[in-house]
Amino acid sequence: MNKKEVYIALQAEWVRLNNVKVGTKVRVFRPNDNGEFGSDACNHSQGEIDRMSTDLPTVKRIVSDKVWIDHGAIYDWAMPFTCLEVVPDNEIYVRYFCEGKDVTNELSEESKKNLRKQ
Repeated sequence: MNKKEVYIALQAEWVRLNNVKVGTKVRVFRPNDNGEFGSDACNHSQGEIDRMSTDLPTVKRIVSDKVWIDHGAIYDWAMPFTCLEVVPDNEIYVRYFCEGKDVTNELSEESKKNLRKQ
C-alpha cells in the first residue's frame, strides 16, 4: 500500500471507531500541511485555527481522504483526520450550560428525575 492508501484506510477506521458522521462536533488540535500523510487536505496554520469562528466545528462531509468541517466561516475546511478529535457530548453540554444555554433536553431521563426531586 502507498501512503495515500494507508491514510484512507486509517481515516475509515477512525470514522468507524469514533462514530463520526455529519454533524459530529470536533476540535482542531493542531495545524496541518498540504497533503499531509497522504490526505488531500489544504494546509491550515495555527493562526487560522485560532481565528476560527467557532472552537467546536461540525463535520460537514466525509470523503475517503479528508474530512470537511464547518467552522462558521464562508468556506468549509478540508482537514486530515489526524488533526481532529471528536468532542464528547457531555463536554458540549457542559460548555453550553456554562454559556447560559438550556440543556435540560440533553439530560438523561434519570438526571431529569433527580432534578424534579430537588
